Amino acid sequence: MGTNYTDIATVEPLVSAIINDRLDELDANANPSAATLDIPIVAGEALAIREAVYISTGAGGKTAGRAYRTDADDANQSSTSFARGFATSAIASGSTGAARILGVLSGFTGLTAGAPQFASATAGALTESEPGNSLLMGLAISTTEIMVNSRGDQGAVYATGDLPSEFGYILGGNTGGGSFAVVTADRITFSTTVTAANTDSDLSEAKLGARGVSDLTTYGYVAGGQDTGLNFTVTADRITFSTGVTAANTDSDLATSIKAYLGSLSDGSTYGYFAGGSTSLFVLTDTADRITFSTGVTAANTDSDLVTAKSQLFSVSDGSTYGYFAGGDTNSANYEALADRITFSTGVTAANTDSALSVARGWGGELSDSSTYGYFLGGLTDSSTEVVTADRITFSTGVTAANTDSDLSVAAASQASLSSGAFYGYILGGSTGAAVLIADAYQLSFSTGVTAANTDSDLSIARYGPASLAEGSV
Repeated sequence: MGTNYTDIATVEPLVSAIINDRLDELDANANPSAATLDIPIVAGEALAIREAVYISTGAGGKTAGRAYRTDADDANQSSTSFARGFATSAIASGSTGAARILGVLSGFTGLTAGAPQFASATAGALTESEPGNSLLMGLAISTTEIMVNSRGDQGAVYATGDLPSEFGYILGGNTGGGSFAVVTADRITFSTTVTAANTDSDLSEAKLGARGVSDLTTYGYVAGGQDTGLNFTVTADRITFSTGVTAANTDSDLATSIKAYLGSLSDGSTYGYFAGGSTSLFVLTDTADRITFSTGVTAANTDSDLVTAKSQLFSVSDGSTYGYFAGGDTNSANYEALADRITFSTGVTAANTDSALSVARGWGGELSDSSTYGYFLGGLTDSSTEVVTADRITFSTGVTAANTDSDLSVAAASQASLSSGAFYGYILGGSTGAAVLIADAYQLSFSTGVTAANTDSDLSIARYGPASLAEGSV
């Protein structure tokens, strides 16, 4: 017989340990956007579906072990309360029902996507403005859905690497105008999905084909690329997430060689990697550079070198254990499907046939939900033809397969791509054919794997080949 939580709810430390152990197990083994945990409750008063509730310890004249509506006017019913969640159905006073304390709950109205949801001064209701007796109930992941937080602190909702991002950045690229490359930076605000020009984040020099990595919390780095004189570079810029300001950072310059059209990824905490690329027209490299996030210094790291020299490759990270470099151009538009895998604990890269693309191609978009799946989207094939094709890699197995639900609606290549964390990914701009550049943006829902147009996220100007990165996301 399973544990009866409502019978032992008066023994707060024991209940807390049981629930937190279960939450830790789910955090360690599941995508938090998919994991769900409901606990049985006995209502201390009539509860409506989706009302915010807590289990009383007997404080404030309530019956210990019963579930009541939260109320920010009373600390016992909000900031100091215990085992918070949402009623999953209407429950009469004294009757048994369930409260969701982890996972997504839908059916709400009028939420602001990306906004924290706090218990309000109206019993059982929510507010997006933090009250004095603060109790965080969850995070709105859409206008109708909440990612539930049972522990009362924002970090508990997410596994490592799944903290929600605030902003993403699209930097440089080619606009098809008089200059080969531009410094232009756009910033996407993930809570609204709106993209707009952000001059504070402009690159220190115009570049095409540079790549970015993020340490998730403090800085992002953009390195390599081709400048307006068509010169391949080693130079790096650093963006400070707290201000959104980008500046040159010579400590982070590439160490192996000048290169552009390289792959890049982050382990989510300690190191970022820049691998492969072109060192000049039609000259490819397999070399890898590693940036140490604690110092911002980049150095050659031969253990991470690619198995084969190539450029325009896809790269995704699971945020903790492995990163993958897939596809790419091995010799003047001869694209391959093969993939390499880097083990973050050792920094060693090796071939991994299970992760090969379903179609040989390169220079497309790539996304990661930082825990369960990565996506390889669009790109160029051997005939230099843009495609809509989407592949999905399952991080638990390392296996890549075609995933038509994620296909782009328009064939495109050389896009910007970034993730808001565990919920959505964005593919922005790119090229749909010879001299045809787009500003169009697409949003991929990690909970469904479906990609759809999202005009609010369109770039401020059509371009291809920019670097991109986000705070809070690999």
